[in-house]
Amino acid sequence: MRTTSTSLEQGSRAVAPTDKESSVGSSEAGIVQSENQLPGSLAELRNAHIVLYQYETCPFCNKLRAYLDYWRVPYEVVEVNPIGKKELAFSSYRKVPVLVVNGNQLNDSGEIIKQLERVTEPERNLNTQWFDWIDSWFVHTLPPNIYRTRREALETFDYIAEKENFSPWQRLTIRYFGAAAMYVVSRRLKKKYDIVDERQALYEACRDWLTAVGWPTRHFLGGARPCAADIAMFGVLRSIEGFTAFRELAAHVPEMVDWYEVMKEQVGPSARIEAMRSKSS
Repeated sequence: MRTTSTSLEQGSRAVAPTDKESSVGSSEAGIVQSENQLPGSLAELRNAHIVLYQYETCPFCNKLRAYLDYWRVPYEVVEVNPIGKKELAFSSYRKVPVLVVNGNQLNDSGEIIKQLERVTEPERNLNTQWFDWIDSWFVHTLPPNIYRTRREALETFDYIAEKENFSPWQRLTIRYFGAAAMYVVSRRLKKKYDIVDERQALYEACRDWLTAVGWPTRHFLGGARPCAADIAMFGVLRSIEGFTAFRELAAHVPEMVDWYEVMKEQVGPSARIEAMRSKSS
């Protein structure tokens, strides 16, 4: 298992993962940046007013969404414009995801999930080795893969065309400026993390994960059912589903996609409120 001591910024594929900021400041608009301000039970959490500020394709945001989906915790979504981030004007913490629970702001996907675990599974110990490995190594293999070529870089920004809260000009700017910028940044990240062959690095990391899980004898790192690390790994991998890198992963490490499909069934449908409303209408 390859590791690195560098922790990551909660960024997105529109803003490359870099070193994480450890401090946060004050906020406005009635939102309070705080810790340990979550409801005391899962039932109360499911009835809370939860807003997730995110980028749709961000691996860290996907990780947090997967966790909320798994526990059937409804949440609203605010899509953040990666250029300017005006949706985060209330906060001095400028990275995504940001989760606001009953007016209390929580930052950093890993820390948010650790806090949620105290509510959803207070008696279960988190497998911190592999939970932290996802952020400290696995996610580093993604940018060099999804921005490997200019065509693949553009592919990752296709989602922006569906975001109605952005103007046509904003969509065009984000897609082409973002793709060009991330193509360059991915080259730097590849060198920074000593990745020689980005595809092989991704494949090897997935094989390391499957070995840790014990696939196919065991389906989950958590044993009989998924743990937070399983859910986090699924969420991060979900951020590249549909892209060229994912299709090539399926061809070279098909057992990883088999595990992914098992997890998809476990996580279930989206709990985001918009999705729930459209399904019932």
